[in-house]
Amino acid sequence: MSAFCAGERQYFDPSFMLYKSNGVFVDCGALNGATTLEYSRHVPDFKCAYVYEPMPQMYEICVKNLAVFDSSRIVVRKAAVSDCNGKTYFDPFIEGSSHISEAGSIEVPTIRLDDDILESVDFIKMDIEGAEQVAIDGAQKHIREDRPVLAISVYHLPADLRLIPLMLIRMCPNYKFYLRHHMPNTNETIFYGIPCELDKQVISSNSVCRTELSDLLVDEYMK
Repeated sequence: MSAFCAGERQYFDPSFMLYKSNGVFVDCGALNGATTLEYSRHVPDFKCAYVYEPMPQMYEICVKNLAVFDSSRIVVRKAAVSDCNGKTYFDPFIEGSSHISEAGSIEVPTIRLDDDILESVDFIKMDIEGAEQVAIDGAQKHIREDRPVLAISVYHLPADLRLIPLMLIRMCPNYKFYLRHHMPNTNETIFYGIPCELDKQVISSNSVCRTELSDLLVDEYMK
C-alpha cells in the first residue's frame, strides 16, 4: 500500500509536510513530550506549544522533559481535550494507551481547545485514544478560522477511519489530505491535512534541539 510508510516519522512525514515559521503547536495526547520535541526540530523558532497530557505520571515526565525550553514557549496542561469543559474518568491500565472510561479510576479535567487557546494555532496533532472526534468538535473555531496543519489519529475506534476524514473534509475547504499508516500492525494510522495556501518554509529538516536529552527522547519515542 502506498499509504504505508513505516520508515517516516509519525506526524512529520517529509513527503508532504509543511511548517510555518514561528508557529504555534498543539499536542493533544503528549505522553512524554517527544512529539513537541520533534516539532521543535522542524520549527526551531516556534512561538509556543500547548501540550495536553491527562495522566498524572506522564504529565510530570512531560513537564520535566519540556523544561529544556523557556517557560514562555511551553504551556502544559494536565487535562484531556474534549468538546466541553468539565471532568471525565480515565482507565490508566496500559501506559501510553490510557483512555476515557466510565469505569475509570482517575478523574481528570476536560478542556475545549477553542476556550483554552486564545491565539491562532498553526499545527494540531491529536492521538488521544478514541476521543479525537469530540476533541475536533471542541476545536472547530481554531480549525475553521486558523486553518492549521492537522495530524489526527484515526485508528482507535472502528468508525474513526471514516468519520474523522469526513468531519475534516467538510470543515476544511482547500486543504490537501493524506492518509498514512506508520506501523506494520493495526496501530498508528494518521489522517493529515495541509492548507493549500501554506507556502513551503525554508526550515531544515535536520534542525535539532540543542540538548542530548531532547534528541534521546525523540529518537526513542518517534522512531
